[in-house]
Amino acid sequence: MTKKKENIAQIKTTIKEKRVVDFTTYDNMGEFVLIMGTMNTYKSLELIKDYEKAKKYNRLIISPADDNRYGVGKVTTKFGSNDKDPPISVPAVVMESICADEIIKKHPGIQKIYIDEVQFFPVESVMEILKLVYRYKIDVRCYGLRLDYTGKMWDTTNELLRLGAHPQVMYAPCANEQCNNDATMDAYYEKGIPKIDGIQKIIGTDSFSQLCTPCWLIAHGKIR
Repeated sequence: MTKKKENIAQIKTTIKEKRVVDFTTYDNMGEFVLIMGTMNTYKSLELIKDYEKAKKYNRLIISPADDNRYGVGKVTTKFGSNDKDPPISVPAVVMESICADEIIKKHPGIQKIYIDEVQFFPVESVMEILKLVYRYKIDVRCYGLRLDYTGKMWDTTNELLRLGAHPQVMYAPCANEQCNNDATMDAYYEKGIPKIDGIQKIIGTDSFSQLCTPCWLIAHGKIR
């Protein structure tokens, strides 16, 4: 056998061996879902509904430390089931970044994890989420924004999609009352003027609105 054929045979053997390890370690993985949309698509309300449906399971909600709009240690909706209902809150574990081993240690027997505002977590947290799903067989559902106000995809959201999160998109109507389209973009305003550059992470809701792509482009002077 020539050296080239020996190398090919060795590569095939190595791949076969690694496949056996992968399949025995990562079969029967947990659910891996990303629910995303613009502002005002009731993502947090959807999280709370999913959480309440899973009462028979050992479950946990995680929220980012940066998001303190409605207080710390809870996930709160802007409204209830409709705009006239009061906000709904549920307890949450606050973390600066996701650490799979820490979660398993502090919450043994956990079966389902719901992660709010996932885009605010560092991109390194995605590998920890994968660890929860593939190694620990835990169902993980992430909720967050797809794009920032500059029109760029959030790094963490992008990485979740790249590594196989099953996407579910939620829609809200465009904030332009003369438009009938679904919103696909978020706009940020300073003194009533839409901005398209600056720091990515801005915590707050008062200066944001959701727009469809044409209205977003018009607001930023991209098209007329």
